[in-house]
Amino acid sequence: MQAPRLFNLFTMLHPHPPTLKLIPAKPVDSAALKTSRYPPPRLTENELARQTNDLTMQALACGLSILEANFAATYLLDADTRYLTLGPFGGAQTELANIGVRMLQQATADLEALTGHVVTLTTAERVKQCNAPMDAASAVCVPLVAQDTPIGTLWFSFDSPRVLDDSELMLIELIAAMSANYFTAILNGGNHLVDDQLIKMAQNWQQSRRLPINCSHAMWLVQGWRLDDTTISRNYYDCQETAQGISVSLAHSQGCSLEALLSIGVVGNTLQRMVAVTSDPAEILERTNSCIWEGAAGEQFADALQIALDADTGRVTYSCAGEMMLLVVTPEGIEVLENISPEIGIMDYGEYENRCHIMQPGDFLVASTECGFNRVGNWVDELQAITSALKSKMTAAKLIASIESIQCDQEQQRSTSWVENDRAMLVMQYVG
Repeated sequence: MQAPRLFNLFTMLHPHPPTLKLIPAKPVDSAALKTSRYPPPRLTENELARQTNDLTMQALACGLSILEANFAATYLLDADTRYLTLGPFGGAQTELANIGVRMLQQATADLEALTGHVVTLTTAERVKQCNAPMDAASAVCVPLVAQDTPIGTLWFSFDSPRVLDDSELMLIELIAAMSANYFTAILNGGNHLVDDQLIKMAQNWQQSRRLPINCSHAMWLVQGWRLDDTTISRNYYDCQETAQGISVSLAHSQGCSLEALLSIGVVGNTLQRMVAVTSDPAEILERTNSCIWEGAAGEQFADALQIALDADTGRVTYSCAGEMMLLVVTPEGIEVLENISPEIGIMDYGEYENRCHIMQPGDFLVASTECGFNRVGNWVDELQAITSALKSKMTAAKLIASIESIQCDQEQQRSTSWVENDRAMLVMQYVG
């Protein structure tokens, strides 16, 4: 590990990290994330340090949004392992930018974290006793490890007492691993390589947040599905009962890297919070877009579909951001519903509109991400032939199986990348 060079390169930017917006990474056509996500750039050392700073700040900002934390900061060890220097940071306590350097010997929590532990400080008293770099009601400190060598620490702090669950701790450790990966990329000329361990951490965190959707209501049945063999997914879906009926969310983040995984976490959490405020689909999307645009999480781009299922009738109210597939499937035919609007995050206002459709008892509503249908060939006719044959025997599970049956065959699926196979859908049946 070339610690002196890494430290010197990074501290070129101290004490005022740049606030340039992150340029979204170009997609790569790869079956896994082990290959480089960026073409090897020819950058100066200062440009490499700036790129590292931008990527790390983006990851921290996503963590702040998902965890609803107050502050996040990285600290890098110097070459003699005597001092910790403030690196990329974000959140409310920006005055920490002036602290700069901390003595490692006095940084009690950091010392413990650097031995490989996750240090959780659940009270303000513990935060003070352990010489945390900020005032907080609670905090977490984890190590930054690159090539099996500790290079610093990552802090998240909260303005209220928090006992983080396993999923939240997994996220913090994932962000620490991503940050360490960004730092070591400086030594690789800015080329970011993702190993099996980092992919596994990302997969474990996402799996810890997933809940199977199989919602039964007096008037509606809702079933969610995603392709199980996807290593990690850029998709999010949720189903929540409200006073007016059922609120259904489906979202798909842009990009094909680990950053896209954090993006869908930000978008999904924001949608959940907005559903708690209002049941109006267009307003949920508008509020989510405003939150993403005005928030600290940086550039997050996503397609999203928000649906309200009426508790007493077959009325469906929906609003879409970006490109999603929305079908009404009946024994008589298949109708593709119009749903085109700006993506989440591309402008400060989305001008999202509600559209309505009236379902009849037994009808199905299918919502899918853009990868959810094989668009080669006349798939509408193929699906219609299958569903018409089943008629009254149709169930949500059979409809999902029918849609999958008209996808590319297994040989074709194996030849495509995980990005092309990364799909999810929701099937809603109005039982009347």
